[in-house]
Amino acid sequence: MYRDQCYPGGVRNNVFIDWWFETWVRSQQRGLSVRSNEDLLADFVDFPQVARDHPHNDDFWKNNTPSMENIKVPFYTVANICDHPISTHSHFRLMDEARTPKDKQWLEIIAGKHVPPMYEAENVRSQRRFLDYILKDADNGWNEVWGIIRTIQRVLYQFSILGSTAKLLIEGIELSVTSLATGVAQYHNEGDKMMFNTGFPYANYVKHLTLEEKRAGSAVSFVTAPFERATLVAGQAIAKLFVSVNGATDTDIFLALRYLSKDGHEILFEGILDSPSLPVATGCIRLSKRRVDDKISHGDLIYIDGSKVEPVEEGRIVETCLMLSPISVVIEKGGRLLLEISSRSIENVFPYVKCDPNDRKMGGNVFIHTGGNHGSALTLPFQTMEVCGMAEGV
Repeated sequence: MYRDQCYPGGVRNNVFIDWWFETWVRSQQRGLSVRSNEDLLADFVDFPQVARDHPHNDDFWKNNTPSMENIKVPFYTVANICDHPISTHSHFRLMDEARTPKDKQWLEIIAGKHVPPMYEAENVRSQRRFLDYILKDADNGWNEVWGIIRTIQRVLYQFSILGSTAKLLIEGIELSVTSLATGVAQYHNEGDKMMFNTGFPYANYVKHLTLEEKRAGSAVSFVTAPFERATLVAGQAIAKLFVSVNGATDTDIFLALRYLSKDGHEILFEGILDSPSLPVATGCIRLSKRRVDDKISHGDLIYIDGSKVEPVEEGRIVETCLMLSPISVVIEKGGRLLLEISSRSIENVFPYVKCDPNDRKMGGNVFIHTGGNHGSALTLPFQTMEVCGMAEGV
């Protein structure tokens, strides 16, 4: 609840908390019959206020967060790749930590709208097949379904990541790309450092500004060279940043991974609520809450501890690692990826907007260090289209 829903990266997810509670929780509290206002108020808990009262990962959050290890029954669950960490990371942890035998776990990853897919005919058939197999011992072939099924642009593929290599450019600087056994590539910028200013008021997000005006001075960007072939980027993205701050002892950093078409236009994806609006992936971190929780973090799943504040000494370079939201996208031949690092909540991610003036950390200049012993890097899993059985250019 703390890390994914209310304080991802240690930054209060205020727009989501307020909107979700008022729209989806309070409106449903009358139960099966109409209850009096007195009865409702007696049971009422102002969750947004509770979240504001507990800005750190304290005993309140720990006591109200379920333990995945207590789950032992078979399950078939669905995560939405467009719902960002709230849906995806919690499901990934479920698959990893539940004591249910691995051959009795099924996770389907969808894209786009949040609710309608559950009622689509094909998905209803899948739910019934699962229930018949588990509850009635039906011989319906469900046991042959892979444990993880991923949706990519409305097409189902089995989830597997294979290796590849590439040579890309970021802002005209050649990147060293390392192909790892797990098929992830690390993209390093071998420059010096880049700076952005954090003194922009949070209200910049809601004003009717052009995209260029929103980003002016408050962000730096790194862009790849055009991809030489159609490429699937699918899995967990990790950013490792070396950061220093002048003029402040803390700062909030927001990341957006954007997809630029071969003609230079940004391609946005269908969100859970409205028209196509999402970038490829996003993430954020409050520098003072960068400490990693080693008890639950492993591999490419990196969770902050969130219980302690570690103010940043002015001018001192510190390392921070953060997960972006999981990725599932095909980059066309000639397309590019752009990593944007900024001081403001990313646009086009409603309702996951973080703009509470009583919570946000702003002020001073932030430096992203990129060379030598301070090699900031973005790690992405990718594979060429032939590996997926798809024709070039699809």
